[in-house]
Amino acid sequence: MNKLNIWLKNRTTDAAFSLQAGQLIRQGSVILSGIFLVKFRLSVGEIGVYETALYIGSAVSFFWLNAFIQGFTVFYPALTGENHKRSLWNIFILCSAVSAVLLTAIQFGNNFILKFLTGGLDLPLLRNYLWFLLFNLPASLLEIVLFLDRRPKKQLFYFIWSYGLQTLAIVMPTALGWRFSYSFYGLAVLGAFRYVYLSAYILAQAGRPTFSMPLLRSFWALCLPLIGYNFLSGFAVFFDGWLINFYYRGDPSVFAVFRYGVREFPLSLALSTGLSAAAAAMLSENVKSGLPELKRRAANLQCILFPVAIALVLFSKPLFFLIFNRSFSESAGLFSIYQLLVLSRVLFPQAVLLALKDSKGLLKISAAETMVNILLDALFIVPFGLKGIALSTAIAYLFEKVILTKYIKDKYAIDSSEYTDWRLYKRYTFLLTVAFLVSLKFNAIFNWSFLDQ
Repeated sequence: MNKLNIWLKNRTTDAAFSLQAGQLIRQGSVILSGIFLVKFRLSVGEIGVYETALYIGSAVSFFWLNAFIQGFTVFYPALTGENHKRSLWNIFILCSAVSAVLLTAIQFGNNFILKFLTGGLDLPLLRNYLWFLLFNLPASLLEIVLFLDRRPKKQLFYFIWSYGLQTLAIVMPTALGWRFSYSFYGLAVLGAFRYVYLSAYILAQAGRPTFSMPLLRSFWALCLPLIGYNFLSGFAVFFDGWLINFYYRGDPSVFAVFRYGVREFPLSLALSTGLSAAAAAMLSENVKSGLPELKRRAANLQCILFPVAIALVLFSKPLFFLIFNRSFSESAGLFSIYQLLVLSRVLFPQAVLLALKDSKGLLKISAAETMVNILLDALFIVPFGLKGIALSTAIAYLFEKVILTKYIKDKYAIDSSEYTDWRLYKRYTFLLTVAFLVSLKFNAIFNWSFLDQ
């Protein structure tokens, strides 16, 4: 018991661990919400509307919000004195302004943007979701601010109650037999509460709002290439959604099947995303001295994520029948393919390049990755359908990491072996490949429908 208490104490005082655990809680909230909606007999069409809302929210924010968070990760620690405090209000106000302008354009844009993203559908519930986004997008800054302020316990507690309430807001109306629209009202209230909470935190830390144009110009110069990088690296994912809506004529049932399948296991995405953010902040202080620590943590991550991915690949079909129902049986094959993304998730050249503040290099390589992804989408969708879209994403992501690794070696003379354990990586890659091939053969001949009872 003493050892367990010591372990828990060490973990809850580790900012990187709290960030990774928070990402896991966030991803777990999305997965649990999806499972409960199926179990409470929400129709596939209504689930498709919910998944479309998540897709819309990501599509209109991923490029600029991720760029602001990544830029803030290396910008904030370098500031001192009053600039350190000013930056909190300035970045928060900037995020709020961008969110307000963008969502106002969507709200009053004669449905053009919404219909474009949904393949021509006009879904009134999506307009209610925009109120959630208006407040929640700038409030997302709190997660990284708590990490950079080295408040791991407060950060972990925030993740627990915030995403616990989010799961309840989505699931409770359906569980109580109310209309599904009440879930969107609940999310709007939660988004507003998060926004107020972040405002109160910044007020306590930095005092009254102050505005600094030189500070914003410096931040914008760092983030502008990152916006391009995130837009291009994420564009292919949202192009996938648009292409499916277009190819299948906006069928929400098909979109629901696709979205339920093309999900990484929460553990994989959460831990890799958390380590990438923590590594960028750590390396920004001294790149060379931080590489051995990154290599150690990345190797530990391989030992966690690869065995999980192998197990999920082997048992994805029975798991989907057991957790969901036969309506989502096709999602299992997509889910199995998406576990191959672990091959790129455990590689962290992007963290090294971000710490070097070479956002232009990230932008150029992301452009190449996007072109590869779109080209593969076009080639694979007709012969392979939804599975072709999932496979093209896995290939393109790995392509990007390979090119980033070579770019860092050529420009900065930093060999990938300084931050990646390649021997371990090759062994696990072989085992994952074998597991994937075995699962293709086994699931093709075995019927798991008896689990859907």
